[in-house]
Amino acid sequence: MRIAAIFDKYKGCLTSRQAAEAALLGARDTFPDAELCAYECADGGDGMAECLLAAGKGERIEAETVDALGRPLKAAYTLNTATREAYIDLAAASGVRHLAESEKTPMKSSTFGTGLLIADAAERGAATIWLGLGGSATNDAGFGALQALGAEFFDGYGNLLPEPFCGEMLKDISSITLNKLRKKLKDTKIILLCDVENPFTGPNGAVAVYSGQKGATEEMKRELEKGMLNAGRVMKNLGFTDVFQLPGAGAAGGAGGGFAALAGAEIRRGAESLLQLTGAAEAIASSDIILTGEGHSDRQTLCGKLPYAVMKCARAQGIPTLLLSGKITDATAFLSIGFAAAKSINSPMKRDKTLAPGNPLSPTVAAGRLRQQTAALLSEIFENH
Repeated sequence: MRIAAIFDKYKGCLTSRQAAEAALLGARDTFPDAELCAYECADGGDGMAECLLAAGKGERIEAETVDALGRPLKAAYTLNTATREAYIDLAAASGVRHLAESEKTPMKSSTFGTGLLIADAAERGAATIWLGLGGSATNDAGFGALQALGAEFFDGYGNLLPEPFCGEMLKDISSITLNKLRKKLKDTKIILLCDVENPFTGPNGAVAVYSGQKGATEEMKRELEKGMLNAGRVMKNLGFTDVFQLPGAGAAGGAGGGFAALAGAEIRRGAESLLQLTGAAEAIASSDIILTGEGHSDRQTLCGKLPYAVMKCARAQGIPTLLLSGKITDATAFLSIGFAAAKSINSPMKRDKTLAPGNPLSPTVAAGRLRQQTAALLSEIFENH
């Protein structure tokens, strides 16, 4: 018997690798002679570059850049010189993880630092850049990154908008020129990986759904939405891609739309792409049981996050997939769409009394519970068959 574990991270608790390894310890407890295989993976957002590095798809590169508020920092990405591919997380430079709670402000934050990383990769010879969208602190439509790559944005008076471009400038754009950007990226293709299909604007758009967790007040949301509507109209009027009709354009504060329209980037499903890139899809095909999970499985999971992509890949080949997540909202929904089992590591066991409500379990406790629940679930299924 061959059992493969392909987990997303348990945010704030276990990494993708740690979760997979804990689950496989549980599998070993139940099937001592089984062949076990762990794959580090992600859904195209924060953590993409690291999982490609772990899969042996390149080397770690550290480069000087800036965070979402323009402060200097070093950020890493993965570069494969043999295939001339680079794997960059937008969150590596422009992520919310670099900001204190009091510093979150999508009006002032910028993806400029991500543009500097892309430029660094292009200068090192990358012909294809895979950009993972997710975990951003920004809502600038990716214009900050595009500005760092040479795009120029002008207001209604013909004035060049200053660096770094940030969310509050969206409403001021009247014209865009791309001569410098096209020269810098003339031999470079950009592929965007994301796990959402949110539109650029509207009730399910970038601002409405995600800006609040980036620090936006209700007033800020109104201003940002006006800015996004203006930016989208300007791009459309100039003959660029109509981002209002593009699924995924709202990813990472509209970076999906900005890069697709101005840099000709292609948007792809993150989890499905990473299963192929890491070799995890091949592992699934040669396995008898698949273990997967994440911190919290809910309705969003069914919109294309990693566990769902894993299950789809396995189910197509008649291989059962067991979902083991920190928390599961409506387990019956997961069973109905194809998972062979769905179990929360917090059930039936109770949380530590020392933990405040809403706080993640400690890594040690979470790994122990994941191991225990995996062993119990496999035993239950095995006994029933």
